[in-house]
Amino acid sequence: MRELGEPRLDNCFTDWDGTARIAYVQERIALSIEADPLFGHLVVYVPTGRDFFAVEPVSHMNDAISRPDPACYGLKVLQPGGRLTAQVRFGVEALS
Repeated sequence: MRELGEPRLDNCFTDWDGTARIAYVQERIALSIEADPLFGHLVVYVPTGRDFFAVEPVSHMNDAISRPDPACYGLKVLQPGGRLTAQVRFGVEALS
């Protein structure tokens, strides 16, 4: 846990374990994120000078399709008619 502050963060973290917790201490609530293993990357974006941030579980790193071996970066290629499913669960809890 750390204060978000103004880190100017725009990153795709690899080997994410699928869990995150974001606490809003002043509002006394917390958001938990639990993602299936398919979502092995986590994008965190904090725009400079803005009052919001984004946290997004994703299956592959940014621009994976432009890499020599996109599958090594999490990109899944589906055959026509193929399906790929996974879940992300969000939970809200009151802090005491």
